Amino acid sequence: MKLLTKFILFVLIIHLVTLVLSFIIFRENKIFFIASEILILISIIISWRLYKELLQPLQTLMHGLEAIKER
Repeated sequence: MKLLTKFILFVLIIHLVTLVLSFIIFRENKIFFIASEILILISIIISWRLYKELLQPLQTLMHGLEAIKER
C-alpha cells in the first residue's frame, strides 16, 4: 500500500469517527455540535493542504525519474 493511500485512509477514518462522535454530541448540545463541525471542516482543510505538500515532492521526484530515463 502506498504512503499516500495510507495517509488518505488515516485521515478519512479519523474524520468519519469524529463525525459520528459529533452526531452523538448533536443530541445533547447543539452549540457544541456546531463548534465540532467547524473544527472538523478546519481539520479537513489542513489535511488537504498537508496532502498537497506531501504529494508535490513525490511528483518532482517522478518527473526527475522520467527525465533521467529520457536523457
